[in-house]
Amino acid sequence: MIDFLGRRSNDVVLQRDIEAEFNIQRSTATVLLQRMERKGFVVRQSAASDARQKQVILTQKAVGLKQHVESYIDNQQAKVEAAFSPAEMAIVNRALKFWIEENRK
Repeated sequence: MIDFLGRRSNDVVLQRDIEAEFNIQRSTATVLLQRMERKGFVVRQSAASDARQKQVILTQKAVGLKQHVESYIDNQQAKVEAAFSPAEMAIVNRALKFWIEENRK
């Protein structure tokens, strides 16, 4: 979530964007964001374009962790790529894309 929000720091990110990106229900997103808010990682506020929608913004505390999160993701990706040949990675990527699309239906 920190990575997702950090990569979109110049955009307005609404709770519904998070629900769509992670394919989770509104109630799940609400609980997750409430926990992140209590821990000081995000702030939720009414969106300027629609007061019914909640805009989600990273706090300075979360921005400070952003580099660590990115490094962790990059290291994990490197480990996966080292363990599989390019042909195997192509198959894995194809399978993941298939499952992602199937779950969005």
